[in-house]
Amino acid sequence: MNCRERLIAWLYSFIVGMVNGGLYGLIMNDFILIQVLSSADKADGLLSRGAMAKLLQSHKSRAIMKNGLDHISEFGALSQTSKSEILNHIDYLIERGCLNVGFWFFPNIQIPARKGWIVC
Repeated sequence: MNCRERLIAWLYSFIVGMVNGGLYGLIMNDFILIQVLSSADKADGLLSRGAMAKLLQSHKSRAIMKNGLDHISEFGALSQTSKSEILNHIDYLIERGCLNVGFWFFPNIQIPARKGWIVC
C-alpha cells in the first residue's frame, strides 16, 4: 500500500468515524481503551472482565476493595459508560492481543508479557 492509498484509507476511516460518532466518539473510544489498559496494568491479574468493568464504573465489590483498587485513578473513570460498552472494549483488546485472559482461580485480565513496543 503506497502513501496515497494509506492517506485515502485514513481519510475514509476518519470520515466514517465523524459520521457515526463524531469527533467526540473517536476521542471517547480512545479514552476508554486507555482506561481499560491502565486499570488492567494496575490490577495485575486480580480481576475478571466483569470486575474490571465495575472498577471503571466505580462499583465497590469485594475484590476491588480487598486489593485496594478503589484508590487508583481509573476507579470510576468510566462511570457514565455502560457496562456492555466497557466489556466490548475489553473484548476488543483481548482479540487484538493487548490483554490476556489468564486462569488463576477464575478467568482474569492481564497485560501480556512482551519485550519491546506493543501496538494495539
